[in-house]
Amino acid sequence: ASSLFGLLTELGPLMLSDESLNTPDYKKTGIPTPIYNPYSWSRLGHLLIIDQPAPVGFSYCGDDLESHSCGGIAWTDELTSLNSYTALQTFFEKKFPCLLELPLYLTGES
Repeated sequence: ASSLFGLLTELGPLMLSDESLNTPDYKKTGIPTPIYNPYSWSRLGHLLIIDQPAPVGFSYCGDDLESHSCGGIAWTDELTSLNSYTALQTFFEKKFPCLLELPLYLTGES
């Protein structure tokens, strides 16, 4: 499953639950209403949620929806870890260097 599932059911500041289907907005629009999550991990700090490797969850490459390759590239553990490392480097060094001084905790969910 996509990491988006964990974000919207367990970890994030807002979540979707049965309660999301019992709101006036849902009855009016048919769109589930995000509910405040008082147990969110985001109460403790920032969250960066990454689906890895690219062809999992809601991510895919072109029209190749069946295999676990992108353009003929097999997503090995080594390639996936390099991709994750590069994403973290870019996030911290180029996009949000102000976060470099904060503690970093890495975890995974499957």
